[in-house]
Amino acid sequence: MASYKVYFVFECSPDTHWGEPNDKEINIDGFQSYADGEECFDSEGNNSQISSWESAVDDITCRWENDSLDEFEYIDYNKTNPFKNGKSEFEDGTGDVNFETTKVEIFEDDNWEKLIETKNL
Repeated sequence: MASYKVYFVFECSPDTHWGEPNDKEINIDGFQSYADGEECFDSEGNNSQISSWESAVDDITCRWENDSLDEFEYIDYNKTNPFKNGKSEFEDGTGDVNFETTKVEIFEDDNWEKLIETKNL
């Protein structure tokens, strides 16, 4: 049984970041773990099962496209505001958001310990 870690990035364009005006892209990184046999969505949005790294990528992409993946779940809320103005990082929202898978790690076991291969996407 193989398992997979799919890494992705939310590319955000908020008007403010830490309460200050912002004109640059802010990235929020995340990953999702999968194992062969788990339920997932295929590239058409139909129910399926994880059987390869491609099906894991299809699932996370489908979840993003169907609005069931939220960038706010992946924000590191332990970060300290560098401006010390009492504002949170994305207090006014994340702005326009793009989603991109960046890497898949393929493991030999379902404990994510024996890495076989890494695919950069």
